Amino acid sequence: MRRALTAPVLMWLALSGLVAGCTGKDDVTVDDSADDTSSGGDDTSSGGDDTSTERPETTAAGNIDLRDGTLTGTVAIAKAFSFYSNRQTFIYASSNPAATCDIIAELFDPRGDVVDKNDLFLPGHCNLTFTYVGAPPLAEYDIQTMSGAVQNAQCAYGEGSWVYDSQATFPDYYWSGDYYEAASWKGTFDISFLAEGEDDLVLNLALREWEGTFPYSSDRPGEHKASGRVDGVIVTEHCEGLDETGWF
Repeated sequence: MRRALTAPVLMWLALSGLVAGCTGKDDVTVDDSADDTSSGGDDTSSGGDDTSTERPETTAAGNIDLRDGTLTGTVAIAKAFSFYSNRQTFIYASSNPAATCDIIAELFDPRGDVVDKNDLFLPGHCNLTFTYVGAPPLAEYDIQTMSGAVQNAQCAYGEGSWVYDSQATFPDYYWSGDYYEAASWKGTFDISFLAEGEDDLVLNLALREWEGTFPYSSDRPGEHKASGRVDGVIVTEHCEGLDETGWF
């Protein structure tokens, strides 16, 4: 089998929260061939003369493809969940419309049960996470030049499913195909409140480049770069259950 299990599947997030601002941008080569345009300009959530309080739509979509051309992944965010304190802000955005706050909270609860991730991922798609040291709001954040926040992608490449492996070093559900975890090193995003007095958040994002690993694969060792465009808006639901993670 291709897995080389070395750590629990959610260890990457605990580490990313600790190293926010230390993403190793000096170790990567800037690819100026990517079109670094902003996603701004189409956000009309204020509605002008429209006094409706209708909730804005999540539109964030794009692709995260390995630079060697072997694997392609789609981003089509359908559900997103967030929690924050004065110490930290965390957002999880899933391409699977079946994702729920309960699933996310259970996934990251260190005392929780093993989670079936088939309701969290879609085959051939990527999910996104955002971690920020501090409470929202966060003005436009440039990943390449600023510190204090980190954006990660998790891609379940190809066709497959999440299968429980009781014989693994860490028994859990593992993707039967190629699973990729990477940090973005080029792009921008911001975080604001959906409305005054509410805890739900809104992100505007324009992401371009990622670098990461296949953490449970011996077939793809080392670091792998990915490129693509992920643009649009993410509207989150406040997920009180994430308070159980202990990060906040």
